[in-house]
Amino acid sequence: MKNYFLVSLISCFSYFPSLSQNVTSKGDTSISAKLDEYLTSLSNAYKFSGSVLITQGGKIIFQKGYGWKNAATRTKNDEYGIFQIGSLTKPFTAEVILKLQEQGKLSVHDKLSTYLPGYPHGNDITIENLLTHTSGIPGYDVEEKDTIAWTPVSKADIMKLFKDLPLEFRPGAKYAYSNSGYFLLGSIIEKVTGKPYEKVMREMIFEPLQMSHSGFDFIHLRDTLKVTGYAEYQANRQRPVHLIDSTVSYAAGGMYSNAIDLYKWAKSISTNSILSANSWKKAFMPFTPNYGYGWMIDSMNGRAYVGHSGGIMGFTAYFVYFPAEDIDIILLNNFLDEQGTVILPVRDITAILFNKPYMLHQDTKEIKIDDSLMNRYTGTYALSNAPKRTLIVTIKNGHLQATLSDKTILQFVFQTNTKFQFKTVTNAAGEFVVENGEVQKMIIFQNGQYEWNKMK
Repeated sequence: MKNYFLVSLISCFSYFPSLSQNVTSKGDTSISAKLDEYLTSLSNAYKFSGSVLITQGGKIIFQKGYGWKNAATRTKNDEYGIFQIGSLTKPFTAEVILKLQEQGKLSVHDKLSTYLPGYPHGNDITIENLLTHTSGIPGYDVEEKDTIAWTPVSKADIMKLFKDLPLEFRPGAKYAYSNSGYFLLGSIIEKVTGKPYEKVMREMIFEPLQMSHSGFDFIHLRDTLKVTGYAEYQANRQRPVHLIDSTVSYAAGGMYSNAIDLYKWAKSISTNSILSANSWKKAFMPFTPNYGYGWMIDSMNGRAYVGHSGGIMGFTAYFVYFPAEDIDIILLNNFLDEQGTVILPVRDITAILFNKPYMLHQDTKEIKIDDSLMNRYTGTYALSNAPKRTLIVTIKNGHLQATLSDKTILQFVFQTNTKFQFKTVTNAAGEFVVENGEVQKMIIFQNGQYEWNKMK
């Protein structure tokens, strides 16, 4: 269970295109045809498999499934399939916290020690710090190889993974994405209500919104709509994933849902349901430059969007909402490998919606470049118009790879000695610029041109 929002990737390689006032309408078949053509190109290349649902003004303007719901039985995905949604659970957890605050049962300014007495540094950490990833508590993570992930575990056992570790920074001083903080929020919810976190979620959100296909214990879910998750998903090989138990991911990433239920949730957000308008406004207010109460937040060309993604072994999810335009994009995907390198195609979908350039997926052939040239490409690169944004290029197992600030790793696929694409990023291309035998910069093309100067 990781942070797969990939904000560094989105910020570095592309920006959401500027939005027009009249994006589309329910009867605009040309938009639907473009979306279907684009997503089919991804699905045919085994780069996307799942459900897509897009709304405007609370109305569904596009919904369809792609790829295999179950490759062994040759069952195809549709818009009703149930997926694990990983860290997309976090906005739901934050919503419950804000609902409890509206009920006068807690305050986001309360200290952690109020609810978990004796927790290290509990007098210095607030609920708000947990919500905004500014607590300094180290994040915990589990992978398919970890046996702790496969069976139910106690909260005490999970807390042992991070409770006694030193803080990474003084609470409130920095932002660092932390599953641990949201795990603790689940414990606080239980302490305040006297009920299991999952039951509170059901009573406060699922039942009022009639989200009948959402819950937590995905391993034991017996529903014909349940989708198989894959650790490997290729044309010639599909390997089902060993599912992570929801007690491990818990309030940080334990939910399952489907696109229809998330559509109901999306409508509740735009209509200020469940929470008051003031609470939703607070949730969407950046506490750090790009994160509020359970939401990633940014502004492009004067237009705001909020969103979150999720990644858990075998599944990825993405929800993005443009408040001013009242547009929602819901993507559910049923494969994710150990590196968590699946990039969901939100950028190109928004490009289609807003009549901006995009490309259909095209597979490319890789060439092997000389080791000496590969060595020259290694180093640290800084974005020319935002020098604090960096990526590090290294060599691993004979391949060049870029590591982003959120630890996402992207592998280069070279078509010439200087031109490349990234193995897991749709429709991004690049080129190294070499002058007098020295590497000067790396240029990446994806809905625009972005120059990265080589620093060292």
